[in-house]
Amino acid sequence: MVVEVVERPLPRPTNAAYVEAQLLEALAEARLALEYLERDLTRNVAGKAFQARKALLTALLRLELEKLKALAKTEEERRWLESRAVPRIPTTRMKELGRLLEEAGHYGISAWTDKALDLHDYQYHGAGSRHGAVYIHDERVSRRRRPATPQRTRQTLRGA
Repeated sequence: MVVEVVERPLPRPTNAAYVEAQLLEALAEARLALEYLERDLTRNVAGKAFQARKALLTALLRLELEKLKALAKTEEERRWLESRAVPRIPTTRMKELGRLLEEAGHYGISAWTDKALDLHDYQYHGAGSRHGAVYIHDERVSRRRRPATPQRTRQTLRGA
């Protein structure tokens, strides 16, 4: 039954079914991550865990869209939230969106978003990489982001 629902076209972001579809996607990706973890496919685990987190964040953004639009400083930011952030959640803006969700009352989102971005970096560059990709759009957020290191990546995978 879950496969049937996930294979349908994604509902429009204005529809309440969109949140349900995103939550189902998060569960499906998390389940795949657990299966890959049993087979020691750590980079695949990182990718699936990142996708699960991104889908969960998308659902939360949709649920809190009106609060977020009220927090936005300009009309352009409000339009961007509705037209880009909720339907597509750009990776480069995940930290900024997490910060907005914290302002809306969801504490701890930024820390878990940071972990998800570490997993995303590990998926593409591996544990030995010093790449430390920066997924930042806002200068205020970039000052708070620490670059990924092999030690932080291992801690992320262990759940520390």
